[in-house]
Amino acid sequence: MTERAENTKRENIYLRKDGRWEARYIKERSPEGRAVYGSVYGRTREAAFQKRMEVVNLLNAQTKKWEKQSGWNINGKNTGIRFSQVAEAWFEEILPGIKESTVAKYKNMLYRYILPALGDRNIAAIDTEEIQHFCVQLLQSGGRSRKGLSEKTVADILSLIRGILRHAAAKGQSGVPDLSGVHIRQPKKQMRIFTVSEQKRLTDYLCSHRDARNLGILLSLYMGLRIGEVCALGWEDISFSERTLQVRRTMQRVQRMHPEGKKTEIIITSPKSASSIREIPFPDALFLAVCSYRGDAAGFLLTGNTSRFVEPRSLENHFRRVLQEASVDYGNYHALRHTFATRCVEQGFDVKSLSEILGHSSIGITMNRYVHPSLESKRENMRKLTGMFAVR
Repeated sequence: MTERAENTKRENIYLRKDGRWEARYIKERSPEGRAVYGSVYGRTREAAFQKRMEVVNLLNAQTKKWEKQSGWNINGKNTGIRFSQVAEAWFEEILPGIKESTVAKYKNMLYRYILPALGDRNIAAIDTEEIQHFCVQLLQSGGRSRKGLSEKTVADILSLIRGILRHAAAKGQSGVPDLSGVHIRQPKKQMRIFTVSEQKRLTDYLCSHRDARNLGILLSLYMGLRIGEVCALGWEDISFSERTLQVRRTMQRVQRMHPEGKKTEIIITSPKSASSIREIPFPDALFLAVCSYRGDAAGFLLTGNTSRFVEPRSLENHFRRVLQEASVDYGNYHALRHTFATRCVEQGFDVKSLSEILGHSSIGITMNRYVHPSLESKRENMRKLTGMFAVR
């Protein structure tokens, strides 16, 4: 082996079969302390080497910023580092890449539940048993008036703790507990789906009581829109020439942690995921109903006003009153979306189209949530085997 080849191997730079050079570098450490490698590529050895230098310099700069924020020497033992120091530095690092609604959610979980219990703890002293006990405590009496939190909320809190601890391990902290064995069992909720007769009564009521909020409910029942998407919908989102509706925004009320001022506020942001931004064709009858509301309306669809809106909680309350007046048993607003998806499956929609209309990130979500063949459907399919089996 030549001296150059030996140096190349020692520097972790290799010539690939496709003719490119690959330079590897340590991008982080696993909770067990093992190196996790990343790679950069170049047409020449020198190009790959230069790219790696740029990445390593960037990582070093991030490390220095982390140490400055947390007071944590990554190359030291860090025996006295507190959980709160790591959590706050981690939060600053992820802040630029998350939505405003996610920021509010994380802050609420951190400052209301996690930091009061774990903030002053030495991060190296936290163990799995302590986290398990903390989760049980939240389930039993972690909420207001010492009522237990829901399984979903505690699972979200646990997920946040995992993320902070994983980040600590990646930054070189030893002794970080492995929480893979800590789980919050979440009971599967039964979806409320309005029956065909309930849907008819509800539709009749909505069509006979002219109100923009009722039009919004029809959009959820016959186009699968989420409540926040309906509240954020504007007349400019409707193409009357193409007969389509664009879902581009969502509205929600988020909590604020400021000691003074409002505790909550309404925000309008992009939908929950990229796949939630979508264009949906109108059913013919619903399009005609929308046209009858049009007039000189502008701004929000539910108010016809650019500065006044209907927030999700208000629309949910209105929907509850509509159900009572239409003599339909209670279901929350999201039951409209479940009902739409279920009727689509019953009518034989292809799953790919339905998944895109609903704004799901994958067909698998649609399949697992809504596509459940009935016993009669299974029986009909089994009859197809009749010709292959004959009793003699």
